[in-house]
Amino acid sequence: MLSFQKKGILFEDNIHNLLLQTKKSVYRERDIIQSFGKHITAIDHMIILDDYCLCIQDKYQQTTVSISQTNHFIKCVRDMSDILKKPCIGLYISRVGLSAPSNESFKSENQKLYNNNKFITLSATIQEDIIKKLTKYLYKKNIFLYDADDDLIMIDRD
Repeated sequence: MLSFQKKGILFEDNIHNLLLQTKKSVYRERDIIQSFGKHITAIDHMIILDDYCLCIQDKYQQTTVSISQTNHFIKCVRDMSDILKKPCIGLYISRVGLSAPSNESFKSENQKLYNNNKFITLSATIQEDIIKKLTKYLYKKNIFLYDADDDLIMIDRD
């Protein structure tokens, strides 16, 4: 039986492997820290696109995401937006979801429109459901997945 920590590492790897199927350059946390600064520690995956940057934090935990975790992520996304001089979408993915204060923090941040950044959360207790939600979100943003033969992977949009 895998420990909860090992499940979390596998969860992060599964998200990253899905993002690699976009055929975009996908940064991991260590690449982000190395390239953009040691203070940007709350972004696990990042894709820099022409018009914006997608910053993703994934948490495989048993409790709701705390306000301190959320605010740290918001600060890192803001810093990345300032560094890249473009808007960022901060996508927080978790098994359990955000706490009520964390939801309020995202709502407040979305109303401020700092650098036109946007914060979104995706959650589901079953990993496959999170992957489906993330895939649908990516497709909605015209970020598509490709198979090993570079053919577009079709999904149900319902």
